[in-house]
Amino acid sequence: HRALGQAYLVLGRLDDAEDSFLRALRLDPRSSDALTLLGNLYAQRGRHSDAVPLYERSLAVGRTVYALN
Repeated sequence: HRALGQAYLVLGRLDDAEDSFLRALRLDPRSSDALTLLGNLYAQRGRHSDAVPLYERSLAVGRTVYALN
C-alpha cells in the first residue's frame, strides 16, 4: 500500500495516495516511509499542522532517507 500510495502521489492522484498511505499505516503504524510520505502529501495540500506530527513520528521510528530528507 505504501508503494501504491507513492505511485498515486507521483501521478497527482492525491485522494488515492492518501487512502493508500492510511491503509499502509493501519497494517504497520510504524512504517516510517508511509508516515513521511503521508506527511509530504499533507504538506503539499497546505495541511502543515497535520504533516508535522507525521514527520516527528517517522523520525522517532527510524531515521530513513525519506524521514531525514
